[in-house]
Amino acid sequence: MATFSGIAFFIVNLFLAFILCFFGYRYVRKLIMAYGFLFGFLAAFLLLAPVAGLSTVLALVFSILIGVGICLLVYFLYHVGIFLMGASFGALIGW
Repeated sequence: MATFSGIAFFIVNLFLAFILCFFGYRYVRKLIMAYGFLFGFLAAFLLLAPVAGLSTVLALVFSILIGVGICLLVYFLYHVGIFLMGASFGALIGW
């Protein structure tokens, strides 16, 4: 599962980077929200998936809720979103 999530993270990150490169200024807040959701969802899912007694569906629901929370956080705190965007690029390069 970790390999699939890493590949999905790579593909979505590449797609968002392409959109940010060519249409970035107009949609910068929305793209940073997408990066925040991606970062929050993946981090929460990777932390909640191995928890004993937690079903996969419940881990997905909690991950989506945490992803939406991070998404709203980075919308209102722009600099946190820029940091998470850079952190996702660093994690992608490190992976």
